[in-house]
Amino acid sequence: MDIDMTKLRMLYGSLMGMRDALALASQLFYKVLGDDYSVTVGDLATLLGQDLSRFQLPENIYGEYDYGSALRAPKNILEGKLIPLISFLEYGYHLNEEVVEIGTLYGSLEDEELRGRCADILSARNNFDRVVNQATMVLEDRVRRKGKDSTGLTGTQLVNTYVKAKPDESKIVFSGDPDEQDGFSNVLRGMMLAFRNTTHHSPSDTWSREDALKVCAFVDYLLKRLEGATVSGR
Repeated sequence: MDIDMTKLRMLYGSLMGMRDALALASQLFYKVLGDDYSVTVGDLATLLGQDLSRFQLPENIYGEYDYGSALRAPKNILEGKLIPLISFLEYGYHLNEEVVEIGTLYGSLEDEELRGRCADILSARNNFDRVVNQATMVLEDRVRRKGKDSTGLTGTQLVNTYVKAKPDESKIVFSGDPDEQDGFSNVLRGMMLAFRNTTHHSPSDTWSREDALKVCAFVDYLLKRLEGATVSGR
């Protein structure tokens, strides 16, 4: 099947514009943007001769959200469809020379808060230190909540207080195996020293999208293990 590449690039450009518009939204997007997206997905399906229904928005997602008759919906719903579709087009039709499988890795992230905070900046063109900043901030906050900290500790001080190397001395216990507990204690401390501190104190242009995605995926794994950790009475 011959594809009109000019039209494909135009539709791809429309999606990129929607992505930029969505990045400016706070937590919600207007129905008019969702309608434009749905029409574009339909046009792409016709042009490519493919079933793209998996990229369509769910039905009945819009509410008024105290804005009179202006229907809106949470932006992470549109991000969860738009970003994988952009990646699908880039990877499958070589629309971007710097192809990164954003959709694949983004779709593998299990933590909803992490997805919500990193989705739009993962698809940006630069400044990927912001992904690491947000991912490590979520990790730090999750340690704080798990340990029920009320002192305002941050970074390594927070980890050193609640994730000790020895299980019988730690408030947050990842494993009864001393070696594994020691490993998680060191990993979390290293995440704060190597990634959290550097991206919170000053901007950096050295991060590539690929590197930021890898850190984000690792944080997702740590969040899952942290959720399964036990909390002692100490």
